[in-house]
Amino acid sequence: VTKPDLGGAAEIAWRQAVELQAAGAAVLLATGVEGPLTERCDAHGIPRLILPLLTGTIRPWRDGWFVFSLRRILREHGITVALAHSSKPALAIRLAALFTPVRRLSYIHGWSWLASGNPLHRRLAAWTAFAAGSFLPGRFITVCDADRRDGRRWFPWAAGRFLTIKNGLPDAPPPSLPNDGTVRLVSIARLAWPKDFAVLLDALAQLSDLPNWRLDVYGDGPLRGEWERRCAALKLNARATFHGETPNAAERLAAHNLFVLPTR
Repeated sequence: VTKPDLGGAAEIAWRQAVELQAAGAAVLLATGVEGPLTERCDAHGIPRLILPLLTGTIRPWRDGWFVFSLRRILREHGITVALAHSSKPALAIRLAALFTPVRRLSYIHGWSWLASGNPLHRRLAAWTAFAAGSFLPGRFITVCDADRRDGRRWFPWAAGRFLTIKNGLPDAPPPSLPNDGTVRLVSIARLAWPKDFAVLLDALAQLSDLPNWRLDVYGDGPLRGEWERRCAALKLNARATFHGETPNAAERLAAHNLFVLPTR
């Protein structure tokens, strides 16, 4: 189960579905809406399910129905292991699987919902919901050691159930880059808060007199248009390009000299 935004959480959920199916497991990938993720599933023959009640904001009554629908899905499809990516699906699946034999793993892809940029009432609501869910059985998988440390600090009573499994990409042989002195920068991300490409573009604008760099940004999201307009206003369009979604992140990374990820 993953949120529908095609970012790090959805990418890892997708790769897990592909690898598990290749290993002989019966896989069902559930997300919120039709989009790039479901198109990938259809192209690769991975069964998928749309959960219209899976939204990013906390809405108690709607979320209650979401948990109820998840519990029915677990039962009807004979689910034995549930993998939930990002905080809200993680909490919902833990509640839905309560008093069932379903084993559940909750993947935490950062703690942006607790960051200072979020309104205080939303941070309090999110912390309360996650704290309540942390008393339920199951492990929390973080994607880096910093996230594991934050989880143990914010939820000390569940410290022993946080485990780090770092995200990875399949190896790709690096192509031979042109020996023209150009430094090729690349960023792959969901173009939404807490990412901050405005800071990166402002910094690169200070280097506009240097002729030997270019930036390629892959990914999509609600802030893409705003950052493309900022790029144009800074007169960087000839050297910085927003390409949209890419299905082959490993190859894109290998074709560049330097990876950058501006985030708050």
